Amino acid sequence: MILKTKNKELIGQADGQVVTFGENIKIGDFEISSLGEYEVSGLIVTAPEENLFSIHDGTTHTVYWKAYNGGLKTDSKELGQVDALIIALKKDASTMKTVLQTINDLSPASVIPATPALRDELVKAESASTVIVESYKVEASTEEKDRQVVLLPCSES
Repeated sequence: MILKTKNKELIGQADGQVVTFGENIKIGDFEISSLGEYEVSGLIVTAPEENLFSIHDGTTHTVYWKAYNGGLKTDSKELGQVDALIIALKKDASTMKTVLQTINDLSPASVIPATPALRDELVKAESASTVIVESYKVEASTEEKDRQVVLLPCSES
């Protein structure tokens, strides 16, 4: 999946489909707004709980988490290896400790803020290498490597 920003919103392109990361996940015109498992144009999307979407495109696993209400009920064993964690935050800094615990539990190769809220706090708290890019290609994590924070234009104020 290739991630980039369009009109200040994070989008991804995978298998010829456009995935929009907003209030819900949209693949083309199909919006996923309820719990369940979906196959849309070759992408497997699982929504095991509110505010959490797991996307498999055949080679990579991207998780979109709207971290508005604390941690997740779904654990890393259920989700499996996470190549990229896209995280949407609100301006409530009190959730940062829980967010960091969840990131460490999921152990993604990359953390990508989808919104500008708490971006700087996340970068500082993560203390991982940070890259600023216009687009980012999610790649399968085949080896243990240090996590990085990827900043796209959608995370700018």
